[in-house]
Amino acid sequence: MTFASIPQEQTGNSSHVEKYESFIKWTRQHGAYFHPSLKFVVTPNRGAEVLVTGQAIKPFETLFTVPYGISLSYFNAVSAGVPGSHYLPHSDPLPEEYVQSTSDHDTVNAVFLVQQYLLGEKSFWHPYIQILPQRNDISDSAIPLLWPENDILWLQGTFLEEAIAKQKTDHVKRWTDAIEALQRCGWDTSQYTLELGLWAYYCFYSRYFWSIMLEPDVDNIRPEFQHLVKAGVNLDDTAKILLPILETLNHAQETNTEYDLTDQGLSVSKNIELKPGDPFYIAYDKETQRFNNTVLLKDFGFVLPENEAAELVLPFPFDLTKSMHPDHCVFSSAATADDPYWTSEDKYLSLVTITLCGG
Repeated sequence: MTFASIPQEQTGNSSHVEKYESFIKWTRQHGAYFHPSLKFVVTPNRGAEVLVTGQAIKPFETLFTVPYGISLSYFNAVSAGVPGSHYLPHSDPLPEEYVQSTSDHDTVNAVFLVQQYLLGEKSFWHPYIQILPQRNDISDSAIPLLWPENDILWLQGTFLEEAIAKQKTDHVKRWTDAIEALQRCGWDTSQYTLELGLWAYYCFYSRYFWSIMLEPDVDNIRPEFQHLVKAGVNLDDTAKILLPILETLNHAQETNTEYDLTDQGLSVSKNIELKPGDPFYIAYDKETQRFNNTVLLKDFGFVLPENEAAELVLPFPFDLTKSMHPDHCVFSSAATADDPYWTSEDKYLSLVTITLCGG
């Protein structure tokens, strides 16, 4: 098995390239597999891009295998001392009293990631954390949750302004509650700042996979999730998980990704042939769903100029059944920031253009 070196001419930041090379070496040391025809390229503004080089890759050939043991999530925080678990904390476990007292998986995720960040090079995940968005990186646009107030002003008058305000208020409270609970358990939280907490939420929200997809056997899923599977699975109630390798790749609205669960890891393939020069993308979410720009900005920190979904989402107070001349306004169906997918029962309309009659 070979792995193409990341060419330094692709980026002006050689230290960034070195971090990716260290990251790839770390994943392979712990059982990751890369198809020999794939090549990682680090670019200044696109993260890690994966291209096909050499021979074409046939449909359903394994492109990557990500071992469960390098994933980072709630499961690592709660699995200390569990015999045979793939998900180990690799550090002092969070207080059992705390993890047993909360069902807020997102905040446990954030607390655990902050713990690993503060450990620096002592953390098992240090090579991975080095390629996550860094808190002081001014080139990282981040998500509105982390924006300063003067940047938030640009959202005035949009549905997103209210959504971000609610999101920040909610996360400040959740983080504060978690820190107070940890302090009651005797945990030193002096370095667990709100800034770090919001950064950790950001890392998960912009990069997570649903943990439920990692367990094909219902009987082996953690007890708190079994009823979800049997009832059809409400993904909002399951823990999010970071999968090094996969979540570092570029995403697309429409892909043909296939996932295969094995005893040791998650394998990824495509149901189409990949030819030399083709890039490899994975979907943001379910293959049949599309994100509008409101959600892309809220959860990922960017928008797509030619996105077929909504550009801006606004609620309208007037009667939508009232007849309106087409020269006055043009509307298209869209989803809200809280419900990012196209549906047939939208409660909001996206304002595309308005031409006021008479000037």
